[in-house]
Amino acid sequence: MTSKLDQAWKVTARELESMTPPQIDELFAAVSGERARIDRDLNAAWEQLYGALCLDKVTERRGRGSRRVWPMSRNDAASLAEEHLANGTTPDRRTQLMHGVQGDRYARGLREALDRINSLLDEALALAEGPHRTLLGEWNRRGRWSRMFLCLSEGGHLHSSERGCPSLRYDTPMGWLPELSGMKWREAYRVFAQGREGGEAIMCSHCYRDAPVEWTRPQQEGEGKECPATGRDGWKYLDPGKRRLVSKFIDCPECNKKRVALTPNGNIRKHDRED
Repeated sequence: MTSKLDQAWKVTARELESMTPPQIDELFAAVSGERARIDRDLNAAWEQLYGALCLDKVTERRGRGSRRVWPMSRNDAASLAEEHLANGTTPDRRTQLMHGVQGDRYARGLREALDRINSLLDEALALAEGPHRTLLGEWNRRGRWSRMFLCLSEGGHLHSSERGCPSLRYDTPMGWLPELSGMKWREAYRVFAQGREGGEAIMCSHCYRDAPVEWTRPQQEGEGKECPATGRDGWKYLDPGKRRLVSKFIDCPECNKKRVALTPNGNIRKHDRED
């Protein structure tokens, strides 16, 4: 069976014209997942290179805290490795013994790390110039249909883009929801929430500034029972013959609960939904 990633490599621009947004974004999600895999492997390869250079992390102060970082940039590390290979440079005897790179192991470690990095960079370039460009072109041609993404961190929110939200880090794990592509966000939220345990889904307040407050924060125990008709104008639902009564009641137009009281201003009083 052909994988979605294989299909993404083979699909043509003409074939994409007859596909729906969810079908196209299934391929896009596979391409995005492959790019994430390459990025993870690249991070590991760069760590391998720093280790091959016998470097140690240093402490970098940041505000009131600190963190351990490598003493040079990736580009500088690659340039240093190439220089050492070209000149036959090796660390001093003490460093070689501490890192276990006596003899030709130092040069071999540098070459293996550099080859791995270059191979992965070639993979990333081929992916960007191949299926990613083809799929992106169709998305742009159609005016960029809506998308929804789920942050895969614990308590993650729904976002409208994979990396465009200021609340996301560059390495935040994200999941595509291609089945919601092309839907208006309110419809997409309801479809997604229906499939969640307890019917709860949290929307990012940065990405969806018009979303109701209850959609942008976790529900506490006991929340979610209040009828959404609470606070609405209830006069229009009241029998005209009963408007002179001191106590006024209506049947809730939202949840159909019987004898829901109105405030003196005619608004529907707070009440729980009818189960």
